[in-house]
Amino acid sequence: MKCIIITKGGLSKDLAENIEAEVKVIGQSSRGCKTRINSSGSDYYAFIRETICPAVICEGCFVDNAEDAKMADTPEKQKAFGVAYAKGILRTLGISIKENSEPQVTESTVAKYYVQVGAYRQRENAEKQLQRAKEAGFTDACAPRSYKEVA
Repeated sequence: MKCIIITKGGLSKDLAENIEAEVKVIGQSSRGCKTRINSSGSDYYAFIRETICPAVICEGCFVDNAEDAKMADTPEKQKAFGVAYAKGILRTLGISIKENSEPQVTESTVAKYYVQVGAYRQRENAEKQLQRAKEAGFTDACAPRSYKEVA
């Protein structure tokens, strides 16, 4: 595992180090937290250089050989990496971590799929389509909103 961090350090450096520590907890080795400078002396990676918030790039494993591929070859191992990354982020933000807790599936966490039935220049046409949808049995149809209202 390798984390690439912003050259200025700060919260990005803390984030990278916290993620690295959590990845080590799950038994992965680390090549350390690195920086890479371009020819003008700033961060090589635009993703890090151009982002105004703390940013890191995490390379969990390099699947260039069979041994590396085994590090993340099952959903359980992939989840372990994800949990380690999440714990590192939470630790950086000062948010307490509940160990051994499984996410609770509730009505609000179940995926919902939305279907739009048209886009109209005139609100009255959208209102008519809404009425037709409700009459057809779509009880959760919602009132028309303009792009400006959503954005």
